[in-house]
Amino acid sequence: MWVSPQQIDNSCKWEIIISNEYFETLKKIRIPQLKLSKIMTLFKAPTIEPCNSDFQIVMKNQERFVIAIADSLEGISIHWRWIEQNILPLVEHSSKDEDIFLFCQIKFEVLSRLDPSDLEVELQHTFTMLFDIPNEKPIDVFDCSLWKKYNRFGQLFVTKSFLCFNPVSSNDSKFTIPMQDIVTISKATSHFGVSNNAIRILTKQQEFFFASFKKRDRVCELLEQLFQQSLERALEATDLIRVGSPKGSGSYISKLSPQSTNNSNHVSDLEEGEQLDIPPNLIKASEIEVASLTVPKVIKREKSLASNFNSLFRLPSNESLVFEIPCSMLLRSTSFKGKLYISLNFVCFRSHTNRRSEFSVILAFREIQKIVKDKTSVDPNSVFDSDETIILVAKRRRYCFLTGEPEFVFKSIYGLWEERLIEGQIQPDNFNMGIECICAELLNDRRNFSANYAEQQRYQRKLWKAYSDRYGSGSCMLEVNPELRDLIRAGIPDELRGNLWQYFSGAFAKSCTVPNGYYQNLLTRFSMQESTATHEIEKDLGRSFPDHPFYQSEAGIQSLRSVLTAYSWRNEKVGYCQSLNIVCALFLLFMSQQSAFWTLSALCEEIVPDHYTKHLIGSIVDQRVLNQLLSQHLPAVYKHFEVVQVPLGMLAQPWFLCLFIGSLPMETTLNILDCFFYEGSVIIFSVALGILKLLSDLILAQQDAEGVIDIVRDRNNIQSNKLLNAAFKFVEKIPASQLQELRLAHRIQVIREAEDFAKWGKLRELQELTKFSEEELDLLYLRFMSVVGSSGKPALEFPLFCNLCGDIFSFWHDRKDILVAFFAAIKNPQTNLIDFGDLVIALSCIYKGTLAERFEFCFKINSTIENPNLDQGDFYKTLDALIRIETKTDITAIRLNHFVTMVFEKAELKTGGKISLEDAKKEIIDKPLLDELLRMRQTVES
Repeated sequence: MWVSPQQIDNSCKWEIIISNEYFETLKKIRIPQLKLSKIMTLFKAPTIEPCNSDFQIVMKNQERFVIAIADSLEGISIHWRWIEQNILPLVEHSSKDEDIFLFCQIKFEVLSRLDPSDLEVELQHTFTMLFDIPNEKPIDVFDCSLWKKYNRFGQLFVTKSFLCFNPVSSNDSKFTIPMQDIVTISKATSHFGVSNNAIRILTKQQEFFFASFKKRDRVCELLEQLFQQSLERALEATDLIRVGSPKGSGSYISKLSPQSTNNSNHVSDLEEGEQLDIPPNLIKASEIEVASLTVPKVIKREKSLASNFNSLFRLPSNESLVFEIPCSMLLRSTSFKGKLYISLNFVCFRSHTNRRSEFSVILAFREIQKIVKDKTSVDPNSVFDSDETIILVAKRRRYCFLTGEPEFVFKSIYGLWEERLIEGQIQPDNFNMGIECICAELLNDRRNFSANYAEQQRYQRKLWKAYSDRYGSGSCMLEVNPELRDLIRAGIPDELRGNLWQYFSGAFAKSCTVPNGYYQNLLTRFSMQESTATHEIEKDLGRSFPDHPFYQSEAGIQSLRSVLTAYSWRNEKVGYCQSLNIVCALFLLFMSQQSAFWTLSALCEEIVPDHYTKHLIGSIVDQRVLNQLLSQHLPAVYKHFEVVQVPLGMLAQPWFLCLFIGSLPMETTLNILDCFFYEGSVIIFSVALGILKLLSDLILAQQDAEGVIDIVRDRNNIQSNKLLNAAFKFVEKIPASQLQELRLAHRIQVIREAEDFAKWGKLRELQELTKFSEEELDLLYLRFMSVVGSSGKPALEFPLFCNLCGDIFSFWHDRKDILVAFFAAIKNPQTNLIDFGDLVIALSCIYKGTLAERFEFCFKINSTIENPNLDQGDFYKTLDALIRIETKTDITAIRLNHFVTMVFEKAELKTGGKISLEDAKKEIIDKPLLDELLRMRQTVES
């Protein structure tokens, strides 16, 4: 909003994010106000209103007047753009800065007295006038140019579901690009290399190059986030756009006369509640081309202070960074330069040195026991002027930090820590809880463990003890690399695995962001409830390590049941997926129920999201990524797979879902999981490539797919040491950026295929249920999706239904009461939405049905289950709706009222009586009364 020009408050700390000759936009370095009331009291109270906002625009006059404020970058950008378009052109020819700033001061004083939403209203009004897209609101608009044969200047309006380009020249046509048609969005150079700040948008039909953006990175970031959201909506649509209504839903369409379909005895092949899916095991390697990013649920226009903060420290994706600041950490009287990151639940530090080793610290607030400032431990070689050290005292060690803003950092950390104390989230650390994990019978099984396994364990314990003595252990451990990475690759001792898996996977961090007792509360809250997931869990309990003594006992089975059930209620998007029982059962051999629950959460939500969802999208994506990596790193094996037609998905799916459990000896699998939790999913790809490389000679000697599959699945063909060495070499060859790009590209393709697969499956079903042709159904589907695209739901609410009806039911456009009755009749009573299947069945009756079928339809939408008969008023509405369908016009109320009265008299109904569907059909359909009425209408028209 615009504010009356006033001097900036220098007690707040600001950073410049954009500037020109006369103005600059500032962003406050501050502690979020959400749940931080205690922290706010520690800071100086603001003296003016703008200091309460995160963003402001300041004039560069001597007094530095604040002229606009906002709580988001999106909000302040609207004001900045207005200044660029309306103020700068007026002052650019003036020679005196004093005159310019006086003019601006008066101008902004006037603006501050206007409605603060004027600019947003103007943007919405402009968009509505240019583009006829109901229910779409512009998020932003950017000046740019479109490169196509020649440069066309204009404005790109961005909404949730569309990109809309409005050219400046009247000779050029404006156009829209639906998000659902986009294949990729990338930074590029425009045609002929004229502009290197272009954005390339590739759709299913063509490609566009938009250039001349002032802030291309910011625009591209926004477009990518909106595109990812459209992919999520497309994926949800494959589940939620159903064919017909569920049994017992109460939809009147399910009660329509069967004569409205081509086959009166047809029943959908889908069972109740069954949904179409992509069979991943049918995807052949030769068909695989490009993978997986978690789509943000909220559009974030502001770029994060540290975009990789969460992944850098393996923190939950929803953990919010408060601020970052240059800092030194004092360790054994030596100062290590780096950055201190403060989030809502953690204090993190990462060193930045030229030495071979670097290290990081991740400390949860619940681990901190005391926070103090001290002047005695200052490094004399420090680059900071302050002589104060901030000391965080945890259970196992002290952390000393030196920064140029000790007061600000101390108060920030102390306030967050105190807030957690008040919320009751600080609790004693039980991180080191361990249980008996590997039984003697399993250790003596040479198929799973080598003969010298116990000796290796003793050696590993010595190495880990030396490391922990020097750098700490558990959640208070310093991560010094590459020393720690090499130690993990050599293997973690069994008694430490549970704790370190929790820490390295991010499970411990996730548990620090929720109130105490979260897991137990889940079990208590849903103890008496059942679901599809709980039934599936019961089926698989006996299949989880059945030879292990722990799972031959009721205690072991109950532990597995509790963890899987609790997680199914925590994450209903996943619920339960086969293979989770195997993974969770292994976790429980090394950790407690609660720890296994959080490790499972970290696996499904952070490390490999989408792997265990209904469609297994993440797994399919990674199978395709693996196939592409195979073509790059092992081309001979890749070509041989194509020749003998090996379905790579059949081999890789168990690897991705079960994390090699059961596919390799247990000793090898445990070592793989050690590395997987620390280094991430690149380990899974590297191990898969390592297996195929070690077996390449045997694979190439096979003449058919069956022989190849038998070779790969035979565990005796794989030597553990050689496999891990080969895998670690592949880790160095697969950069994280390449893996992310491949996953993103393949994810787009997989979701588009899933969308098309579900679409055509549903259209084929509807073609059998209705009288529409395939081409007509395709047009209806496209129109339906264009309307629901902006809502984020693949179904229609009543306002969107009315928008759709403007095209489809033009003969009812002025009769909202008919539309209300129609919507109420075919909506799903549980969601109050109309899905595509029910709508198409109704349309088939209206457009393709006989006169009798249309009459019955209109009769039923005006009746209810409780009151199936109609009085004269409702019968009037029925005939009015029918006549509009038949003649595309209405009829005079007097003539229609007379006809209704005549029908009721012929049916021998008294005043106030009601007519049934059967009686109405006898009087109207069986006798030529309705035909007579329609002929009368046609005669009047002629």
